[in-house]
Amino acid sequence: MNRIVLIMTLVTGPMAGWAQADCKLLKADLQQMLLAQKQILTSLNSNHETAASLLEEYAELASTADEKSDIVLSKKMNDSAKVFRTRGVQAQKIANTLNQASEDLAGRLQNCLK
Repeated sequence: MNRIVLIMTLVTGPMAGWAQADCKLLKADLQQMLLAQKQILTSLNSNHETAASLLEEYAELASTADEKSDIVLSKKMNDSAKVFRTRGVQAQKIANTLNQASEDLAGRLQNCLK
């Protein structure tokens, strides 16, 4: 996740002065954005796999549950929910940064094509 933030910082940092942007740099910026997008999608897929694995684990615990394991199961489920909410907030921040960078890149590209 930190790697994605670093890439987004590298991509969006030079974009502040897009009016003077060198059109040749657009290719490198686009490649960095595509790499960030790929990493975001890979992370999203990984989160889904993690969620599925946890649900399978919880289902197994529930099938053999007694009163004590019900408490453990409930705690594990609540802890997992918190983790996935945190991941969701982080993913939304990264997606917003990528969207801003995409809009900026599209604007610079339009200027180069004029």
